Amino acid sequence: MATKYETIPMPKNLKSNIEVILQTTKDTAINKMDFVLIKDNKYNCVLSVPHKNASVFTTVNILERKNGIISIQLDSIKEYEINGGFFSNDKNNIAYLETLKLKDFEALLCQRK
Repeated sequence: MATKYETIPMPKNLKSNIEVILQTTKDTAINKMDFVLIKDNKYNCVLSVPHKNASVFTTVNILERKNGIISIQLDSIKEYEINGGFFSNDKNNIAYLETLKLKDFEALLCQRK
């Protein structure tokens, strides 16, 4: 069964100020959450959308605080990708993703920790 990928830019540039605080090291968070460095403290982050065969591409800022605490701030939601197959329901998945609000993307980041 062939798999196809369709990458779709977000209809509008979504910016967030949500901050997730974790007690861990920056290196541990980067490795566990598969963040990819862009520059300085800015990273690419991929969020999976449950039950929709989709991924959302975002940028986050990671800052080290005192006593082994880090702050992960969701910066921008860039685009999403539908991972479709022969029997997939891509149009419904795209329609679903287009209904998501900023708070829904923020919840996806919070669920990753």
